[in-house]
Amino acid sequence: MTRKAAKRGDQPRFAVLGAGNVGMAFAGHLALKGFEVALYDRDPARIQPVEAAKAVQVVSDRPDLPQGRGRIALATTHLGEALEFADFAIVCVPCCAHEDFGRHCGPFLRDHHRVLLSPGKTGGALAFWHAAMVAGCPATPVVAEAQTVLYASQVTNPGQVRISRVKNGVPVAAIPSARTTELTACLSQAYPEFLPAETVMHTSLGNTGSVFHPAIMALNAARIESSRGEFEFYIEGVSKSVANVLERMDRERTELALHLGFGTRSAREWLAVAYGAVGSDLFEAMRANDGYYGIKAPHRLSHPYLVEEVPATLVPMASLGRHYGCPCPTIEAIIHLASTMTSTDFWALGRTVERMGLAAVPLKELGKAVREGPPIPPAPNAAAAHASRTQLTQEH
Repeated sequence: MTRKAAKRGDQPRFAVLGAGNVGMAFAGHLALKGFEVALYDRDPARIQPVEAAKAVQVVSDRPDLPQGRGRIALATTHLGEALEFADFAIVCVPCCAHEDFGRHCGPFLRDHHRVLLSPGKTGGALAFWHAAMVAGCPATPVVAEAQTVLYASQVTNPGQVRISRVKNGVPVAAIPSARTTELTACLSQAYPEFLPAETVMHTSLGNTGSVFHPAIMALNAARIESSRGEFEFYIEGVSKSVANVLERMDRERTELALHLGFGTRSAREWLAVAYGAVGSDLFEAMRANDGYYGIKAPHRLSHPYLVEEVPATLVPMASLGRHYGCPCPTIEAIIHLASTMTSTDFWALGRTVERMGLAAVPLKELGKAVREGPPIPPAPNAAAAHASRTQLTQEH
């Protein structure tokens, strides 16, 4: 069954793409707010309970957080059907899948679509945009990324999600950057928490999780495996020497941002602004953050903090550094260490300048490419485009 997209200017219809922990929170909460929502996932086992109930059940232990039965207008395993239903798509797939997902979405996107990656990590919107255009996207939709996830949430039963936190403010930037304000104005009807950022490079390089998560995981590998994560991740997992590594990585991140022409806060500055936690160095500032106490470490190394964040945050930073003449040796060392300990080539899997569409963009033109979108590759011939669209339609 197909549905007409919402009329422009009306309350937006949303398609939430991905029915995992974050996607289910978006779908249920949007529905509770009174918006029409389509929920897509390629896995029928995730969609069938929502389709049968025509709802997502949202639960919470706190009265100030959303809870209730959110009615879902459409639950589907067909990507094209979900995008046809909506004019605002929120992409909640694993970050390392953004490029592939952009390729699948490309043939179905139209000029009226606004796409938000939640989150984009490092270069997510650029990779999605480039992949969609290579796949023969017939339009120029707005593609945006959130710097981090809005929800702390977990699917607890089929068709049910528990929301334990909603962040107060999350920066968002779009391609093209001139339409960020328009996008956040539309999005603010549902989420005033999303705040406009200057460009997608600011959101990409401003994510301090890229500094904290992979390195703490890698440098605590033996402890994670032997204790199954029975220690406090940000406190016991960060000794003075581990904090020295984090601080060096953070310096490489901020120096790269400055070299590319996009300033960003240091991790210490971010801790002071976000949590009021200050210290003479990163070690002391992290110790001063009350929010870090009591958070247990992941119980396995095959956790998104390592296997998703290394290819989706550290690899793109290191690739940008290599390509534009600002090396990031400590970041590269953590990539190499994570690759070795997991027997995974994260360089081969990760988001590089080629996958972000920036390989042919000189440094002096990088700002324009980030603001307007990377150069659009030549359109495929008609036969190839038709074959690609047919294949993707059959897959989704």
